[in-house]
Amino acid sequence: MAGLFAVSALITACSDDEVSVQAVPDNQPVVSNPEKPPAAQGKQIVLHGVANGDEQIQKTMLGDDGKSVLFTDGDKISLFDGNGKNCPMTSKISDGGKSADFTGTIPTDAADYYILSPYQENAGFSSAENKITAELPATQAATPNSFDPAANLSAAICKDGGNFSLRNIGSLLKLTTNEAFSKIVVKSVNEEKIAGKCTITFDADGIPEAVAVDADAVSEITLVPSGSGDIAAGSYYVALLPESQGKGLVIEFY
Repeated sequence: MAGLFAVSALITACSDDEVSVQAVPDNQPVVSNPEKPPAAQGKQIVLHGVANGDEQIQKTMLGDDGKSVLFTDGDKISLFDGNGKNCPMTSKISDGGKSADFTGTIPTDAADYYILSPYQENAGFSSAENKITAELPATQAATPNSFDPAANLSAAICKDGGNFSLRNIGSLLKLTTNEAFSKIVVKSVNEEKIAGKCTITFDADGIPEAVAVDADAVSEITLVPSGSGDIAAGSYYVALLPESQGKGLVIEFY
């Protein structure tokens, strides 16, 4: 049986979302520097992610401060080569996750490489429109004090074998509960699309923006236990597409 409970909720967004929860600062970008230019066909390449000044690398798990997001070993990103082929790149972290080397192989060279994080096997790329097609999961695994690593999408352009910055394309909703639940459902009151298939485009400065594909997008997200048992009392983050929420969100606890 569903119930509505008192809950601490706040959201961090990389776009001008209109939501009925408190806004917190944007995530910082990941700055990555290729160790060698991805120029030779079929050759292994290494992309090195490093902190830029005082900024924290943003990627797959929240740091102990609840704000910075760190790399973890084995993170994968999708790099689209000159023919739009989806090439997985795998990370090896250093400095406690503040930097990482991503290693992979590209069959075909390109002037600009488009990147999606995390890696999605079914993600696609349109070279005619310079557009990535991806999916923000409508079912997400509850991860204490963090988010489902598969759900927090980010994207970037690597131009001319140079540096690139991964930026989140969605928002993070923080939920804090004082008891256990079997699942938590987040719904858009006005049925705006907050999960499912989306397209990611880039502005003139290379900043990504996600737009839901209406036919394949949904207006609710379900947070489920990451293992056996219930979702324990604590804090969790839910990733959602940056849709304007005209009437806000409803959070149901089961």
